[in-house]
Amino acid sequence: KLTFTSGQSSTGDNTQCFDVDIVADNIYEGLEMFTVQLFSEITTVTIAVASQSASVEIEDSDTVEFGFSQRSYTTTEGDGPLNVCAVLIRGVLMTDVTLHVSSSASPDSSQLTFTSGQSSSGNNTQCSELTIEDDKIYIFGELVGTLTLHLSSDSTSVIINSTLANATVTIFDNDIVEIGFNQSSYQ
Repeated sequence: KLTFTSGQSSTGDNTQCFDVDIVADNIYEGLEMFTVQLFSEITTVTIAVASQSASVEIEDSDTVEFGFSQRSYTTTEGDGPLNVCAVLIRGVLMTDVTLHVSSSASPDSSQLTFTSGQSSSGNNTQCSELTIEDDKIYIFGELVGTLTLHLSSDSTSVIINSTLANATVTIFDNDIVEIGFNQSSYQ
């Protein structure tokens, strides 16, 4: 409640201030807003329409932490898509968060979206299928291929756990070579 005393005028000391407590709630909400409105209980006091309300924006200082659910994955060519997962390690989401998964084999990235309501205490994993191409080519000595996946976010409130920011995918070659004679006897 603001109280102006008798004798205050628009040309003198005419400012009243009040505090609004902003509480850190450890919940990632993104940008928050609320509106403060002025009204008078006295009918003879008029509040100018242009200054009846003010919007207040709160930049969320809470952070959330993510990482890959495991640091390494193993698959074989031809086994089909590989399920790669990220996990919400710390925090509660009240707004969606999008993570990017890029690889050392491709400049393109896929996206994992965690939605409002997810928390580190449950329902905290999002997965994406990684297509492993079967090249159907045997290259002598090519027993294993590897690529590195990297997890990132555009948001400064999203922390990517440093030990779980990268994951290695090991791909075993399934191609075989058949060697034989083209006739059953030679003279």
